[in-house]
Amino acid sequence: MDTPTRTVSASPAAACGRGRRGPGRWLRAAGPRLFPAAHRRGTVPPHYGWNRILAGAARMEQRDPGWWQPQANPAVDVAIMQVADAFTCPAAQRNAGLWASGAGQRRARSPFRAGLHRLGIGPAEAAAFGLAGVDADLLTPGWRWLIVQLRAGVTLDELAGLA
Repeated sequence: MDTPTRTVSASPAAACGRGRRGPGRWLRAAGPRLFPAAHRRGTVPPHYGWNRILAGAARMEQRDPGWWQPQANPAVDVAIMQVADAFTCPAAQRNAGLWASGAGQRRARSPFRAGLHRLGIGPAEAAAFGLAGVDADLLTPGWRWLIVQLRAGVTLDELAGLA
């Protein structure tokens, strides 16, 4: 009995039926529909909880002017930021130095709590400012986008006009 033989293609792309160059032509043709020009330019608020994020950013700007600037000490690191994490959310990153020095440890058990205290926000109100809640992990892309826009020179008022 003969066993059937399979031909193995030299290229994984060819094996998928895409040819040698992959999906480049398809992506170039579909690109404008998949990624509208307004979204690519950063003029459309593309993120979940945008109004809550704006409220939190306005509160942070009111209590801690220039919090988003890369030369602020300590600066908010967009690469490691996770809103659902009590050590890497925007409020916690800005207050990590205060928490580590012991100044905020009497009232706070984490940099996040120290940040809320500094902003004048209670833990129950944190969700309304986009800093906590059951959906905090969904807010991270919006906070990252906002900080990148602020660092690019867009003002909070301009971003609020997008809502």
